[in-house]
Amino acid sequence: MSVHLSPRLFIGIIGAGLIILGLIALATGVNVDYDAGILGHSPAGCGTAIVPDHMLGGQLAADCQSALDSRRLWAWPALIVGAVATLGALFVGVPTRSRQGD
Repeated sequence: MSVHLSPRLFIGIIGAGLIILGLIALATGVNVDYDAGILGHSPAGCGTAIVPDHMLGGQLAADCQSALDSRRLWAWPALIVGAVATLGALFVGVPTRSRQGD
């Protein structure tokens, strides 16, 4: 059994998936590992790519900023490309057939 998807539907589905991926990436927390001395390595929460945690200091703050920037570097483009693809699939008109005999 084969499923036939039109190019518009395929692009719309891929675009919607990219929107979901981008939103999840921007809304989920970012963690970095830091050396907690005698306790070994521990994860530190940096906040989300939209609402970062600014209560951190020192090297941990720099590591968190780098991790947040890395997340933003791919999440925002995924969201934007997904939105453009989905809107394009929804609003780009389908060519109409001209009636014979006119």
